[in-house]
Amino acid sequence: MHKSVKLSAIVAATLTLCAGSSWAARVVNQKSIEDDAPYAGFIVKYRVGAAEQASAAGADAAVQALTDKLRRANAVDVTAKANPGRPFAIEHVRHLAVGANLINASRKLRRAEALALVRELAADPNVEYVEPNLILQHALTPNDSLYSQQWGYGAAGIGAEAAWNKANGAGVTVAVLDTGITSHPDLNANVVAGYDFISDAVRARDADGRDGNAADPGDTCNGSTSSWHGTHVAGTVAAVTNNASGVAGTAFGAKVMPVRVLGACGGTVADIADAITWSSGGAVAGVTSLAPAAAAKVINMSLSGAASTCSTTYQTAINGAVSRGTTVVVAAGNNNLAAQGYQPANCANVITVGATDQSGAKASFSNFGPLVDVSAPGVSVLSTWNTGITAPGTTSYAYYNGTSMAAPHVAGAVALIQSRRLAAGRPLMTPAAVEQLLKVMARPLPVACSVGCGAGIVNAAASVDVALTNGVPVLRQTDASGKIESVMIERLAPAAAAAFNDFAVELPEDYLVVGGGVQATNEPLGHLLTASHPDVTRNAWVVGTKDHLASNPYQIKAWAIGIKVKGLTRAALLSNMRFQQVTSAVSAAPLAVTPGVPSTHMLLNGGFKVGPNAVGNLGTASFPRYPLNGAVSQWVAGSKDHGVSSPASVTAYSIEMPRSINGIGNFGTGSVGTASGTTPTSHPVAVVGSIFTEMVLVGCGGSATSTGPGQLLWKMRPFKDPVDGQNKCEVGSKDHMYSSPGTSNAYVQTLRAY
Repeated sequence: MHKSVKLSAIVAATLTLCAGSSWAARVVNQKSIEDDAPYAGFIVKYRVGAAEQASAAGADAAVQALTDKLRRANAVDVTAKANPGRPFAIEHVRHLAVGANLINASRKLRRAEALALVRELAADPNVEYVEPNLILQHALTPNDSLYSQQWGYGAAGIGAEAAWNKANGAGVTVAVLDTGITSHPDLNANVVAGYDFISDAVRARDADGRDGNAADPGDTCNGSTSSWHGTHVAGTVAAVTNNASGVAGTAFGAKVMPVRVLGACGGTVADIADAITWSSGGAVAGVTSLAPAAAAKVINMSLSGAASTCSTTYQTAINGAVSRGTTVVVAAGNNNLAAQGYQPANCANVITVGATDQSGAKASFSNFGPLVDVSAPGVSVLSTWNTGITAPGTTSYAYYNGTSMAAPHVAGAVALIQSRRLAAGRPLMTPAAVEQLLKVMARPLPVACSVGCGAGIVNAAASVDVALTNGVPVLRQTDASGKIESVMIERLAPAAAAAFNDFAVELPEDYLVVGGGVQATNEPLGHLLTASHPDVTRNAWVVGTKDHLASNPYQIKAWAIGIKVKGLTRAALLSNMRFQQVTSAVSAAPLAVTPGVPSTHMLLNGGFKVGPNAVGNLGTASFPRYPLNGAVSQWVAGSKDHGVSSPASVTAYSIEMPRSINGIGNFGTGSVGTASGTTPTSHPVAVVGSIFTEMVLVGCGGSATSTGPGQLLWKMRPFKDPVDGQNKCEVGSKDHMYSSPGTSNAYVQTLRAY
């Protein structure tokens, strides 16, 4: 059984000081300072050329100066050695081989104290970054005796092992609508009270019809052996893990709610529909309803029946569950036919799961087609079981094949996603957002599936990694070198008439913000753009719009694009990049141009922001300038006071990528531009696609051209075209309230490594 090392991600929130036209970034690794961990050591990297970087003596002097400063502020008592909450001293320990310095506090610090200290350190303009000296632990590889035989959790499966360092399902209940469960020592501790919804006493085989006992007495049918199907499915969802016995569960911190709907020879739609309603917190006549906190936030249905369309009863129950915030995961079916012919796989608002084998190929039995959303391991799946022939016998374990086994892998992955959000104090994702996340972050089947196996094999680790954004992933890409991975997050703003001057789309902690976009409306009246730019401190893309001169509330859509580079933490990548900004003077039609990009870097992307004004100035330009005469590249931003005199400033932002990073390789950027045409129109739209198919999409630029009061930007949208597969940028402008036809220009920005 292998062991791997858990490396806490370097997730930096940067403190920025605007000096002239550039951002002087002080990187403070705040997000890796957790509430429940004491801290004593910190790593400080000084900038090349600083006295502190040149020698240990210089670092000693800097630390002593900070200690003196804190002492004078009554923040430090050099005699303090213990008792959290008391003053503390700091000392320089040693110079590290990577060029940074290790400093220690005289006692372990709580989170607030640690944050205060690193912020003080980061205030020094010579500091490049600060981060806690974290204690590394082995990544969780369960010690369950049969774990090595559970291939579905490793790289060939859903990658749950890597996800367990960040989430285990705690706080989430998964309802397993199945045959019920049998008592099992590798399952019992993770089971909460369920219900038996089988209304036919003969089918139920327990002689008492519906009741609160979800135990499985066996589902033998016409002399067949009982399957103990529900016990097997439940173990895959949340078997007790790391108990040196048996198997592990996908979301072993979650709770399983057994809901019995399948008995002798199956179950009925009516009973299953009631079970869906009840387990998700709805009301069922004659059954005590669950408290909202006890309702399942995930339902697994590893069951299937032939039907050309989804039963209205099924669909109504599913819709109700989804409306209450419960994600419904279902098996595609085991007929090697189109899932369209089987329910609930053909129902709307469910995540339909196909099965794969150890090679990553579609399982021979798995149903397929456009209704399959994702795939997961469904061949030789080992889980909890019972040896009984018709009635319960002794506890055991067994290998099963089926999409019934694939679905609980996905239900467990959903529990991991939601538990990470709960642990961070964030609201649960909607079922639609969960489905979108799973699809975008899924990895392609290594063996081609021409008949339709969904978006790919669920990637639990990647899904958990992006769970803490305030939007939903809509695009994930890797460049031709395999060194750069990008993700695009989408967020909707509520419809409102007020200006959105600080609507931010957050990126996952491992990705660095490099681009984004915004879309309002092309209707004759507002909204119009006032901002679309990076915020490195929050690792987010910030957009702004307003309904200028005429009220026209509209729901805007915004995107943020982030990248991560293999072999670099986010802090290390940030320390190699340049973010610049420059603000124009106040005028009726301000224009700002960033300082030129130095020869060590390349213009990657940029943004703009119109200065605050009650009426506006509104955006007209945010695009790259690449001179042909050998001059430096720049980002250009422009705006105008449309219709009403409202002078303002405009700020241009540039994001600059290094041409190379030692130990990583070289980088190349791409930019392609086009115009909407030569004929001016009231609502021109320009769309440009990148010819660089080996690159990842990182951003979108645009401009509007006209005379008179218009044109003004209302859209700069980055996207991947589902038809031709090209990375594209769509830019729209309009002559808002005044006839002022014009044209628009679009620029698509891309990146790759070599």
